[in-house]
Parts: sequence; structure tokens; C-alpha cells
Amino acid sequence: MKYLGSSTTSEIPKIAKEIKQISAAQGEKYTILMMHFGMEGQMGQDTSGEIPNSSVMPLKDAVNYLALGHYHTKYELNEWIFNPGSVEMISMNEYDQPKGFYHVRDSGPKFIPQMTRPVRRIKLDMSGVTTPDELYSKVSSKIESERTLQQDALVELILFGDMGFPKSNVNLERIKDLVIKQFNPLWSDVKIMRSNSKYAVNVGTCVG
Repeated sequence: MKYLGSSTTSEIPKIAKEIKQISAAQGEKYTILMMHFGMEGQMGQDTSGEIPNSSVMPLKDAVNYLALGHYHTKYELNEWIFNPGSVEMISMNEYDQPKGFYHVRDSGPKFIPQMTRPVRRIKLDMSGVTTPDELYSKVSSKIESERTLQQDALVELILFGDMGFPKSNVNLERIKDLVIKQFNPLWSDVKIMRSNSKYAVNVGTCVG
């Protein structure tokens, strides 16, 4: 089924009814349904257009395996709903998420992890830095210490903490050039986070 948008919830009972009719007429023993929508509660935050579990239940008696796509992260529900996610990381908020696909056989589905593009998120505390030149020097030392990073990686440099000068004085392109020169990455980005925490992350930056 193609993406049905806001009509997904109302269409599910109709889809379930039609599948049951086809299965009864043709004697199908096993049914896989592929649909495009996101299940409620799988993103860790409220997201518009999600489908609640109760709205999917009409399909439970109609199909053996509901194969979903839409969200790029892997999840499984109730041993019959499976979303493998994207096979590659396309956003930095997917950092450290498993990537792969499901191999479905009579014995059941098995998640097959696969190797993906190398990714590195580098964080640097800017606290106490008083001038842009001091910051550039600190960045240069930091990325030099990461020299073991693979070539053609996706690289994100996150600068956090309180600087002793305005953010507008920072030349982000100069810092990005340092990153590119050091790693020759497939993709790179530099972010200055307002948070003082080393756990600060950059959410949703697309790398596709």
C-alpha cells in the first residue's frame, strides 16, 4: 500500500476486510502486507500523523506479517509488526542506531545487520576559550587527535560550552575547512550548541 497520509486509520479496516476475502477465496496460508506509516510512540516524541496500535489491530487477523516503512529506525511490535528502518544513516539523530533489513522465512523474520558508512560525532568543549584564534587552535588539536578516523566518513563536529566572545565572531567555514582537510569526509558539518553539556546532540541534520 502506498502512503495514505491522514486517511490511513480509516482505510485500515477496509484493507483488512479485502485481504480476508482474497485469502478465503484463494486459500492463502501466509500473508505479508507492506504499508507506509509510522507507529505511535516509536520516535520518543509526539509526531503528527502517527498511527496508534489500536487502529492497526483490524489487520492482525488478516495478515501474518506487517512490514512497515516511514521511520528510519528499527522497531518490532507484538511479533507481527516489523519496521527495519533505513539501510543507511540519513540523519545524525540516527547515530549509533542499528541498520539492516529483515530476512523473512517460514521460520520467522530475522534482522540482518549490515555495514554502513563510517560515522563520527566529535564534541569539543569551548568553555574558557577567549578568542576565535584560540578556538581554531583548539579545534585543530582536537581533530588532529582523531586522525585514526576512516576516510570517506560522515563527520559532525559539535562545539559546546560558554565562549568568551560572541558566536557571530566564529568563522564556521574555516572550522569546516579544517575538518575537511584532516578527514576528507564524504559529508561534514559543524554546529555550535547552546547547551553547556557534553551530551548535547544535533538532532535531525540530513546527510542524504
